[in-house]
Amino acid sequence: MSAAQDTVISSPELVELILAHLPMRDPPRHRATRQQNRVLFFQPDPSDWRPLRNALLMEIFPPFFAPKGPRGRWPGDAESIAKMPWANATQAFRHPDASWRRMLIVQPPAATLIVTQICHWQEGDFQSQETVNYDDTSSPGLRMGPLYDLAVPLIDRPASSFYVSWPGHDTVPCEHELTLMACYTMQCTGGRRVLDRRFRIDGPGESVELVESDDSEEE
Repeated sequence: MSAAQDTVISSPELVELILAHLPMRDPPRHRATRQQNRVLFFQPDPSDWRPLRNALLMEIFPPFFAPKGPRGRWPGDAESIAKMPWANATQAFRHPDASWRRMLIVQPPAATLIVTQICHWQEGDFQSQETVNYDDTSSPGLRMGPLYDLAVPLIDRPASSFYVSWPGHDTVPCEHELTLMACYTMQCTGGRRVLDRRFRIDGPGESVELVESDDSEEE
């Protein structure tokens, strides 16, 4: 690799500029070095001394990277999902093998995702929590595909929203741990769905089944 090529591939900003002109399913078709795959967030890079979020995913999936905001109006909801930059090009993005699904969302990779759900209803507020580990998989680290697949169903109901707590940006106890917070209000409308069908993933993808804890606690 020439010095000029090495300079380009070592710069996330330049790589993002190149990727911006490629279809999202193109990058995996090209042979890439380990260094390139790390810059592209396809392989873990443990050398980063502080958490570095995936700037390309930040541009494409802004609700997952936005600040927390007040409870009940967190950045991730059906409206913000429908306004994401790729909303008008859903066919390629929804494909279970789309390249974005394999991208790490942060370097060094997050090994643990804590999913917390808060339910508001007339009897009070109730909370359940589950932990999903990604450090012992064939592709270590939390990828965007599983995060999307876990978050979106949580807001496919009225009066619901989510946010992701990031190391270095929120109060997170461990730099290798992320928290997905979701809140919703129990309504008499029951299971009415609010999310456009376009934003649900076709096929199994890399989704993770999340089983709600039985020992929910009242806040």
